[in-house]
Amino acid sequence: MNACKVNTAENTELKNLFRACGFQTLLADMVATAKTEETQYHLVDTIEKFYEFLNLLVAQRIFAIDLETTSTNPLIARIVGISFSWQAREAYYIPLMVPEGTACLSADIVLSNIRAVLEDKNIKKIGQNIKYDLLVFRRNNILLQGIVFDTMIASYLLNPEKRNHNLDDIAFEYLSYKTIATSEVIGSGKEQITMDQADVAKVCKYACQDADISFRLADVMEPRLKEGALSELLQDIEIPLLYVLAEMEWNGIGLNTHLLHEMSDTLTAKLQQIEKEIYASAGYEFNISSPRQLSEVLFEKLELPRLRRTKTGLSTDANVLTTLAWQHALPKLVLEYRQLMKLKNTYVDALPGMVNPNTGRIHTSFNQTVTATGRLSSSEPNLQNIPIRTEIGRQIRRAFIPSGNDTMFLSADYSQIELRILAHFSEDEALMTAFHQDKDIHSSVAAAIYGVPIENVTSEMRRNAKAVDFGIVYGLSEFGLSRDTGLSLEKAREFIDSYFALFQGVKRFRNKVVDQARICGYVKTLFHRKRFIPDICSEDKKRRNLSERIAVNTIIQGSAADLIKVAMNNIHTRLQEGVYGAKMLLQIHDELLFEVQKDTITLTRSMVQEEMSRAVMLNVPIKVNIKTGVNWMETE
Repeated sequence: MNACKVNTAENTELKNLFRACGFQTLLADMVATAKTEETQYHLVDTIEKFYEFLNLLVAQRIFAIDLETTSTNPLIARIVGISFSWQAREAYYIPLMVPEGTACLSADIVLSNIRAVLEDKNIKKIGQNIKYDLLVFRRNNILLQGIVFDTMIASYLLNPEKRNHNLDDIAFEYLSYKTIATSEVIGSGKEQITMDQADVAKVCKYACQDADISFRLADVMEPRLKEGALSELLQDIEIPLLYVLAEMEWNGIGLNTHLLHEMSDTLTAKLQQIEKEIYASAGYEFNISSPRQLSEVLFEKLELPRLRRTKTGLSTDANVLTTLAWQHALPKLVLEYRQLMKLKNTYVDALPGMVNPNTGRIHTSFNQTVTATGRLSSSEPNLQNIPIRTEIGRQIRRAFIPSGNDTMFLSADYSQIELRILAHFSEDEALMTAFHQDKDIHSSVAAAIYGVPIENVTSEMRRNAKAVDFGIVYGLSEFGLSRDTGLSLEKAREFIDSYFALFQGVKRFRNKVVDQARICGYVKTLFHRKRFIPDICSEDKKRRNLSERIAVNTIIQGSAADLIKVAMNNIHTRLQEGVYGAKMLLQIHDELLFEVQKDTITLTRSMVQEEMSRAVMLNVPIKVNIKTGVNWMETE
């Protein structure tokens, strides 16, 4: 009878199936049935225990480290405790903040004694989202050096499509280990407490587990990175970048809050005016923010084309409104209303409250593990979504200012880098020639498609060509081109066909990428970053077409993302020379923003130009536009 029983706890094949299908609850149940591991988690809560621990620590050449703190914001967080692990299933926890009446150690004594080890570049450190720990330590005058592995970044490189790269999920995936939930230590909801108020024995087990699991994960994940040819990407680009981003987050950026308050009043009046225009266009008042009521106005009252239906009714999303805006004034007004409302709520009204009271600056977070293409993202606040081409977006950028009268901003922006990378990969002669001759690429494409001399290209011709140029990278369809330009579907289709007839190298490149993705299941960037394309062979035409667009886009956009990361690392190294009087503040896709001493502007400009231009060699020239100004808007 025992032979017929299924041993779910040890059934690796079943676990892998559940992982592949995303059955996290079933996987959790399996892991929960597994036998409890024997661990040695040590609470270092007396000075005698600490010096015994210290003797062991200084002898280590590599260890995992993790902090428990009072906040998720590293620039205001206080250290509750520190955990270390250098052997599987064994770890140490040093409490620095505990409930009253509980034994702990002095932060000054602990930090002063471990500083030398933490700052030693030759002693290797492992962590999960270790950039956070780096910043918290910096607030305590410790510069964490020797970082060689971040399990969160490693998980991202191995599977950039994965939604979560937190320790709980990674432990599930690679160790079949169910971690202690944070709620088990500090509770949840109204009953939730902070980590320094929690029972120190629970915190010890929780913190030791984090360090232990991070150490074990590195041992499991490193061979997989090597197997996937991703080790160099981690060690040469992502780990050095971790230090660069931490420095940028630490630097922050100045903000003119008075200007934003004035803008808020102006926007309120503007929104009220647009409301009146919308009501006049509709013929009556309605709730503009209600999709149902807006749908009634557009499709019943005004009888505009019904373009797309969702589960809840006819769609009124931005794509639908953009298409309808060519036929009626109301959709265009609603688009403007939505954009202004979003900018007011997200930036104009919110930014002043996000200024750090200790520094007087905005400190955004840069995320390495969010976008599947390798691009960095920005959060709290997201400074990458401020529109450049609208007047309101430009005015918001005007509120970002240098720290004093002796400094100014320097912006360095890659010119049409994705199209240059497209030219590099496709080796299309026409594209390459245009870039080598430093021609306006959009006018050149328009001239070729319309069959006119470049000097006769109109602004409308150039706009249509620009939509196709960038659209090719993002897999633009005739429907998308029609929506963005107002061309009929037939004209849009003819335009795209003409493009591929003239730029056959681009067409060959797209076909080659799709064919290779179908064979191996993934695509690679210029720096060998991988992205798996699971639906590339799907029988569902819609999913297959989307996957084909993703495949091409990932190679182009991902290569551009890697390129600027290399440049950032190299510039950061140069800035450490101490002669530039400059700080790197922001990365906005293809743009870098610096705060520079006015008397070193020329020197810094030359260095940034040099490093960005030579970050990688392409088959076409890399062009960098550099501008300066007394606020961010002026550098555009």
